[in-house]
Amino acid sequence: LLTLLAEEGAMIAGVVAQRLRGIYDPAGFVVEGMTEAWADIRRNELISLLLLSGETASMYRLLFDSDRLVDIGLSILAPLAETAGGGADKEEAIDTGLLMEWLLRMLVSRLTIPSPQLTDKAAVRALLQATVAPVITAWG
Repeated sequence: LLTLLAEEGAMIAGVVAQRLRGIYDPAGFVVEGMTEAWADIRRNELISLLLLSGETASMYRLLFDSDRLVDIGLSILAPLAETAGGGADKEEAIDTGLLMEWLLRMLVSRLTIPSPQLTDKAAVRALLQATVAPVITAWG
């Protein structure tokens, strides 16, 4: 199962990366990447079965107790965090490890505890622009 999840995660990461070509603003890159990853994960039958099965609390604990599952999630988000933190010469540059952890927890939360307000990409994008983009821009 973990191997299948890793393969699905790698596929999603590749597809999302293709869609983000040409976005050079770090905050915009992360917002669009998270929006696209959210939509692709929701459409993925295997991952949806695990994350949206109704056993959300158990799955959430499993995700963060399993180093391998965290690694799969982080592999999807690594390009987003690296782009957001890459090239920053400031002393307060983004810690990409912490950013990936934060983004992964946000993504898993949105997938495992669906919101009636976040039912489409536009709503997810608006939320991320209000919450994630300012943080990345401040670090940029």
